[in-house]
Amino acid sequence: MNSKNKQYFWNANLIDSPLSYLTIKFKNTIKMNKTLLTGLASALLVIATTGVSHADSIAIEAGDLIQLTGYNSDDSAGIMTYNVYTSGGSPIGSLQSFCIQDNVYIGYMQMDTIQSLSNQVGIATDPSWTTPGTSTSPSIPGTGTLKPAVDYLYYLYASGAFATSMTNDQEEADFQELLWSLQGSGPPYSPGLIAGAQAGSKNYYPWYNDYLTYLSTPSLQNQSYGTEVINIVNNGVNQQNQLYNPVPEPVTMVLFGAGLVGLAGLVRRKQA
Repeated sequence: MNSKNKQYFWNANLIDSPLSYLTIKFKNTIKMNKTLLTGLASALLVIATTGVSHADSIAIEAGDLIQLTGYNSDDSAGIMTYNVYTSGGSPIGSLQSFCIQDNVYIGYMQMDTIQSLSNQVGIATDPSWTTPGTSTSPSIPGTGTLKPAVDYLYYLYASGAFATSMTNDQEEADFQELLWSLQGSGPPYSPGLIAGAQAGSKNYYPWYNDYLTYLSTPSLQNQSYGTEVINIVNNGVNQQNQLYNPVPEPVTMVLFGAGLVGLAGLVRRKQA
């Protein structure tokens, strides 16, 4: 007698008939599925209510209007805050982001337009550098396809992975400079140490350690993480290129989690 038959024979001593045995197995399967659904839903609700996601949760599209309303106190690098409106001027929401090219400046409180969302860094033009009567400016490096390492690191930022560590302007500026360096827009990045860390201790910012992990893990390098470039123009002249990653926002996860809770309840009612 094989092990499978032995198991059935043992169970057959505890139940009235093979049909009863199958009924019990089915009910146990339903119970297990309900438990899994409830557990998954609870995990998603916890994640959502603790605010894991970052500010890239508003939906934007080409043609929307965008206006710079705030920036890092170290205005040469760091997080930039924008208000976004529909093409008709209706508010959509606020967006915080990093730009992807060094030495490119955009007008504060100037109403600009999102020309496109893509994986391409456009040729940004600072109007103050233009030759009178033209729309040309000095060549700015970093144009072309968004670099995979930038895609990965900005995805982590947008998902909230650095929310508890990126708490000061200097760290924001350092993260910005790493992105510029990886895109080829800025000089090679020299990793900073966490404030107070002993020099040479290799106690890098968390996101720099994530970058080192990325470099040493081929499986991380062979996929896309959804980061896009917001190409911003004013009167047809390229102004700025900002990063954007529509990571699912907390509200989305709350709704999904609530749906799983409801499904688990439905399974329970069917079982009854």
